[in-house]
Amino acid sequence: MNEPRGIVFHDFDSATKVFSAHALPAWTNGDLIHIDPLVADWQRIFLSAIPCDVADDIFRDVSNYYLFLDIRDVATIVGHEVTHHMGCFARTFDAEINDAMWFEEGMCFYLPRKRLLFSQRFEALMRAEALLIELHRDQYGEHPVWRFGGSSVDGGGFVAALFDYWRATSAVRTIVEEYASGDVRKVLRVFEYWVEHLSSEQRFFDYVMETFHVPDVCRQKLAF
Repeated sequence: MNEPRGIVFHDFDSATKVFSAHALPAWTNGDLIHIDPLVADWQRIFLSAIPCDVADDIFRDVSNYYLFLDIRDVATIVGHEVTHHMGCFARTFDAEINDAMWFEEGMCFYLPRKRLLFSQRFEALMRAEALLIELHRDQYGEHPVWRFGGSSVDGGGFVAALFDYWRATSAVRTIVEEYASGDVRKVLRVFEYWVEHLSSEQRFFDYVMETFHVPDVCRQKLAF
């Protein structure tokens, strides 16, 4: 693991306007992690992703998680950035394998959440994000999961930036828990093998689906 040298804490404006133009106030830049650590700022971001015209029961199911956001949730975001420094992800930004960013980003959320959140809290968060995916699928879900970042190509603020993260995390969880018997290391070994031997020949999404014998119906669901 290529450990980061440190963490730089920002307020929201400096994180999104001064040092970066990214909509979300957390990123890794070289060997430093940058983040706005204020729970209230992240709460505002996530709550803003709930459409105003959503049904009352869905609003309640989604907002109940984010209304009780705490510092442990922010810690999972820090963990996300730390996970980017794992050695197996060193080449993911290379042009020839950039269609594997969905896997890196999804894994970078999945692992810290599984480690840092209580199981009930983890399940509640994944349910909230599943609902948000469905609420925004018509607007942001026309591109496949391996075109990570396609939601925010033309702007769109927080929701556009978050949609692909939600979808990638859900896909990674499905692969790990339903097709790899919960063995994260096994999935990462498959990824490392692909990076070293097959990244110039085959899309990682297709390779991981074939390796774990994911049925076509589920492949389609994970792709879109």
